[in-house]
Amino acid sequence: MNSTRLTSGELTNRQEKFKKILKSKKLDGAVIFRPQRIQYLTNFVHLSTERPIALVIPVDDEPAMLVPKLEEEHLQLQASWLEDICVYDEYPGLRHPMYYLAELIKKIGLGEKILGVDNDGFLDQNSYQGPLLSSILTSELQGNIGAEIDRLRMVKTPVEIDLLRQSGYWASETHKILQKEIRAGKSEREISRIAEEKAYIKLDEAQGREGHFGAVGLHASFRSGSRTSMGHAAMGSRLVQMGDNIVTYCQGIVSGYITELERTMFMGEPDAKRKELFSIVREAQQTALDMLKPGIECSSVDIKIRDFFERIGKTDLTTHHQGHGLGLEFHEAPFLDLGDHTILEEGMVISVEPGLYVRGLGGFRHSDTVAITNDGYEILTPYPSSIEDLIIDPE
Repeated sequence: MNSTRLTSGELTNRQEKFKKILKSKKLDGAVIFRPQRIQYLTNFVHLSTERPIALVIPVDDEPAMLVPKLEEEHLQLQASWLEDICVYDEYPGLRHPMYYLAELIKKIGLGEKILGVDNDGFLDQNSYQGPLLSSILTSELQGNIGAEIDRLRMVKTPVEIDLLRQSGYWASETHKILQKEIRAGKSEREISRIAEEKAYIKLDEAQGREGHFGAVGLHASFRSGSRTSMGHAAMGSRLVQMGDNIVTYCQGIVSGYITELERTMFMGEPDAKRKELFSIVREAQQTALDMLKPGIECSSVDIKIRDFFERIGKTDLTTHHQGHGLGLEFHEAPFLDLGDHTILEEGMVISVEPGLYVRGLGGFRHSDTVAITNDGYEILTPYPSSIEDLIIDPE
């Protein structure tokens, strides 16, 4: 299996691209608070809590970081190349961490400069309270620079696509195990827990000396019965019964890159109504897939599928758009939505997941993660889609 780690060259390339954007906007640097944006630019993965963490990127110098002592060792392990690190003891502490950040910014020569920020201060989460960055700095701050990082993240490099391909492999392997474990009389949670554990054993065997480093993982879950009509119904302790709809959700995660795989399955032979709805959703997904290639506007995919559902009188059974981007987050731009006019480019990675939902009966949704190629798409989560392959034999 290929390496599950990003190279230093990949990170340097990202930082240089971002610095070019900063220069084009006549900015001297940037301060970034959002965890996934920090991860994208440094490969530092952390648990974001009430404790402020910030990345400072000067246009003409090396990045610097503010971290709590709790995260110092994590940072040294994952981003050993970072030399300028400011470590504070705790939040809120006797001196608020944001004042340490202000000192760091001044220390590296950005105290009187023009800075882009993705937020004016740390994030509003976990009961965090603190001063705005603009209230403790004399630097001029310009907002919304985070959107520029997110635009860079939309188009994946070949290295990122390879990580997502590996991630998709583990989503598919996890789903195979989950499907084998589903039995009537067992609970959703029990089945998913067993399947996930078996998948992790297989992952451990495959990874060997490469190790996880907290960045390789997987997830298995499903919903059953009429509750599948709620697109985001939580997995629970319901016992699976014969005749149930089953809607699965499996993830693969490699170096933080996430893929998702969903299938509609049935406990035993489905009735004519379920077969019809299953067939419609499959046709909708394939119609969407057939549109994917560079130059296509995201909105056009959603409009086409909405028109399809309207022609056959199923619009009232739809509740969401047709897909979303994936990468370091399981939902990120772009979106296959009638309001998203992003033009698809080679390297973009998105889910394709039309769905129909009937209260009292159940939900019908397939989701695959796909990469846009130079002339079409590549499915990163290969898994059977036909109804014959997705009927669970009670024996």
